[in-house]
Amino acid sequence: MLDDFRIKTQATRDKQSDKIASMLRQAADDAEDAERYRAIRDGQLASMADVPKQGFVYACRYVHVPGNFPCTEGLRGTELDAAIDAARNPTKEG
Repeated sequence: MLDDFRIKTQATRDKQSDKIASMLRQAADDAEDAERYRAIRDGQLASMADVPKQGFVYACRYVHVPGNFPCTEGLRGTELDAAIDAARNPTKEG
């Protein structure tokens, strides 16, 4: 009976250890995603009017007002946050 208890206890510990390891891997992945996002959000230029260097990465929004040519506009900071939030939840009015 004690052996059964030890086996069950070890199995529970193994499951918990696996779950914790999985959560730690997910947290590390989330941290890396957050760093990537901040690099784009905060930008590598003082302003969007600056001339970017080769390989510059930025976020932009597609804009097409009826009667005008479509274009894109660069986004950063809180403007980028708001655009992402709106795209993630299109039913929420902002």
